[in-house]
Amino acid sequence: MKSIDIKAMKDSEFSESIAKKGIADFYDENVYFSSCFAVNAVPLTEEGNVHLFKRSEKSEIYPGHWHVIGGMLDTDLTIFNDSNPTERVKELVLNRIKTEFKEEVYTKGVDFNLTGLVRNLPSTADFTYIARIPIGTKQFLENTKLAEDSSDHQDIRTFRSKEEVLQFLRGSEKITPTGYGSLIQYLKTS
Repeated sequence: MKSIDIKAMKDSEFSESIAKKGIADFYDENVYFSSCFAVNAVPLTEEGNVHLFKRSEKSEIYPGHWHVIGGMLDTDLTIFNDSNPTERVKELVLNRIKTEFKEEVYTKGVDFNLTGLVRNLPSTADFTYIARIPIGTKQFLENTKLAEDSSDHQDIRTFRSKEEVLQFLRGSEKITPTGYGSLIQYLKTS
């Protein structure tokens, strides 16, 4: 199913055809997609600057698109059998975004504030955070060069105000759906 999701992200006609097939076969447009969680965070440095990352042209999903920090939460749905599934999910999601920050931007001591859920494909729910980083932009950008996955990014963009973020969203640049949704959440909540 993951391969179907990846192909659907790349090809909207394929995505629509799979959804129609799900309705025809099982009365459920999402049946052929995986059901997964993702986590994302809008990085905000001490000065209040927002940072976006441009995915490598070699990325499997959304090559050359702008995005925030994030990744998939690898877990099965047995977490909902836990005695307190809400706390278990919150713990798993928070641990995942902390790992993503370590891998993608090599930054510690971040204060993560959950802002809500963003829908991506019909099959995903993406937990979205504002990540307040206890260092300035200059140091943050230096840290990104030390990250394990630094080669995944071909560019970083800094926005110094909400107005700049809004102008970017209104522009014609390519941005991942979750990146777009995460920035909208940032604009609504901060």
